[in-house]
Amino acid sequence: METATKKRICIIGGGPRGLVTARHLQEIEDVEIVVFEAKEDIGGLWFFKNMEKKENPNEAEEDNFYRLYKCRQDSMYETLITNLPYFFMEFKDLGMRDLDKDIPLFISISQYKQYLDAYAEKFDLRRLIQFNTLLKSVRLYKNLSEEEKQKVKAPRHFVVKTVDTKGSSLEANEAYHNFDYVIVTTGQYSFPFIPIIPGSDKFEGNMIHYKNFGSPSAEMYRDKKVLIIGGSDAANDMLIQFFSSDIQRVQDCKKVILCSRKTTHIKKSDDFKRFIEQGKLSLHQGKVLEFKEGQIACFSDGTEEKVDTVIYATGYKLKFPYLEDEKGSLIDHDEEAHQGVFFGPLYQKFISIREPNLFFIGFLKTTLIVNILPELQAMAARYIIEGKLPIPSQEEMLKVYNEEVALHMKHIGNLAHFYNTDLTLNFPELTNNFEHNEWLFFSNWLKEIHRDNDEKKSEEFFDVIAKTKKALMKFKSEGNFLQYKKYDYHLIYPKEFRNTSEFV
Repeated sequence: METATKKRICIIGGGPRGLVTARHLQEIEDVEIVVFEAKEDIGGLWFFKNMEKKENPNEAEEDNFYRLYKCRQDSMYETLITNLPYFFMEFKDLGMRDLDKDIPLFISISQYKQYLDAYAEKFDLRRLIQFNTLLKSVRLYKNLSEEEKQKVKAPRHFVVKTVDTKGSSLEANEAYHNFDYVIVTTGQYSFPFIPIIPGSDKFEGNMIHYKNFGSPSAEMYRDKKVLIIGGSDAANDMLIQFFSSDIQRVQDCKKVILCSRKTTHIKKSDDFKRFIEQGKLSLHQGKVLEFKEGQIACFSDGTEEKVDTVIYATGYKLKFPYLEDEKGSLIDHDEEAHQGVFFGPLYQKFISIREPNLFFIGFLKTTLIVNILPELQAMAARYIIEGKLPIPSQEEMLKVYNEEVALHMKHIGNLAHFYNTDLTLNFPELTNNFEHNEWLFFSNWLKEIHRDNDEKKSEEFFDVIAKTKKALMKFKSEGNFLQYKKYDYHLIYPKEFRNTSEFV
C-alpha cells in the first residue's frame, strides 16, 4: 500500500552509479526507492556472463533489451583488467582493502563485482532493486492521455512503464509506476558508436565493435591480421589484449594494425618497439578512408593493407529510448550529432533544467575520480530532494548552461567532449586539474550541510591524486601501456588514503 506522504524515487540502473545513489538517497526520511535493473543481478557492466560475443539477430526473439537497444547488454570481455588503480574505483565508507588487504592495484571484472556485492550488502541495497526489469518509457503525468492516466494508481510527477527483460515482446507484462523523482544512472556503455566508412558494408572479413571483443584467443583473431580503429583507452586496451604477456592466449594473431589520429608515442614506446620491428604491429596515423576489394583497408597516409578482422575501438553513443516520448519536455538528445554523446540542457551537468526532478548521475567522463564524482552528485541530489541544498531558478540555470555550451563550442568546435571537461569555470586558476575543479565545486556546494569538512586533508588528498595522475599520464603519453599496469602506484598513493568523499 503506497503511503501518500512518502517521496517516491526511481533509479534507473543497478550498476555502481545506481548503487551509490540508492545508498545515499535511502537516508532521506519518508522515502520509497525503487531501482530498476535489466539484468538478474547487480553490477551493471560489471555483471559479466561469459558468452559468445557476437551480434545475434535471433536474440530479439527472447530479449527485450536487445529489441529496444538493438545490441546485447554486456560490454565487457573476460580478460579485461581495469584501466585505473582500485583506489580510484572505491566508494565512501567501504575501501577495497577492507575486503582484501592484498588486492592488486589493477583488478579484474570478478574482483570489482565482489566489491559491489559487498557494498550492496553493507548498505542493504538489494531489497530496493527490481531485477530483470527494463524501462520502456519515462513520462510526465501531465502529458499522458486520459486513457493512460487511468492505468496509474495515483498521480505523481513521473509515470514509468516497465516490461520484463526476457519476454515475447515489448508489450508483454507491461507495468505502470508513479514517482516524484527519476535518477538516470545508465545508458553510457551499451550502444556502440561506429563511424561510417565507405565500403564497410561490403567488407568480407569479420567486423565488430570492441563491445563484442570476447577474447584475444577467439577464432576470428587466430593467425589473422587484425585492424584496430580508434585512439582512446579502448584502443590501448586492445593492444594490451594482443601483446601483454599477462594475458594467456591460446594462439596469437598474425599481425595487429592500429589506425589512430595519434600514433607517434606508440611508435617510440619501449613496450611496442620490438613488435613493430618484428612486423607484428603496424601503425597508421590518420583514419581509414575506405574498404575496397573485399578486405583492403585504405588509410589516409596513402598506404593500404589487407585485413581479416576489424575492431572498432570507437566508444559508445548515449541512448535513452525510454525518454523518447518526452524528449522536448525533459532533454534534447540527437544520436547522430556530436557522436551521439551530447545531451542537455543540464545544470552542472547532472540536473535536468526543464524538469529539475530528473537527475543524471555519473555522466562526467575522463576523470580519475571516477566514483568520487558520482557519489558527490548522489549526495547533492539527496540534499536537493530534502530541500537542504537550493538550486537556482530555471532561467538562471539555463543561462549558466548556455554560457558553458557557447564557451565549449568556441574552443572545441563541437560538443562530443562536453562531458569530458571541467564541471565548472568557477576555478580558472585550477584548469590544469579537472578532477580538482570538480571536487572543489561539489565540496564547496555541500559545505553548508557538511560544516566539519576537513579541507586540509582534502587538499592533501588531491595533491596525491595530482601526483598519481602525472605518473599514469607519463606511461600513457609515452605509449608504454604494458608498463602502465605494472608500476607500484602505492609509492605515490599511500595505502591509508581512502575515497576523498569521506572528507565531505
